[in-house]
Amino acid sequence: MSILRRMIGWAIDEGKISRTDNPVSGLGRNLPRKRERERVLSLDEARVVWQAARALGYPFGPAYQLLLLTGCRPGEWSNCRRSSLDLKQALLVVPASVFKSQHVHVVPLVKEAVRILQWVLTHYAQRGDYVFSGSSGLKPLVGWPKAQQRLLREICAQTGERVTVRWTPHDLRRTVATHMAENLGTGGEQLVRKVLGHSDGSVTAIYNRYGYVKEMRAALEQWSRKLLP
Repeated sequence: MSILRRMIGWAIDEGKISRTDNPVSGLGRNLPRKRERERVLSLDEARVVWQAARALGYPFGPAYQLLLLTGCRPGEWSNCRRSSLDLKQALLVVPASVFKSQHVHVVPLVKEAVRILQWVLTHYAQRGDYVFSGSSGLKPLVGWPKAQQRLLREICAQTGERVTVRWTPHDLRRTVATHMAENLGTGGEQLVRKVLGHSDGSVTAIYNRYGYVKEMRAALEQWSRKLLP
């Protein structure tokens, strides 16, 4: 619409058309607002994604699987450094400089997530500090749109059906949150917010960065048991 508006504006300025008003101006205000993305994958769909991700190989295959196991944003795994991982304590510590809400976010890692990361660190020794990278660890991971197309093709190859209702890597975060909330039931919303790292500006939250890790881990473990075949 913006292109059409500029074209008509140019035509008016150049005298190519006789009218002096641009009929497209303000039209966007009368259009219905775009709905926010609401895609949540079913449990069966999430399981298919898990299986198809295996075929992608490093770096995106394990990265997709970690999205499903942690509910993290794609960028948080793209920018993950070795120094952010504490596999002995089974924790990912997302620094404030990377995290969207600009505070430190601690993510408990379930057993399968630790296994995946151990495999990556063992088989893909990098010169740089980035765990997932196409440049030997020197730069963070890029290329999610192309990886998404590869994944959708792999899903089609495995199931024999095309994905007709599209979704994005970020929708896996919403999927994890939704299924966790279903598992936890009434009163679980606050814990889901903790897992997602949604901002809590209270003084207690600022100093209690490592709070509720045990409860968060239990919720993620419960989800992973439903997800994994």
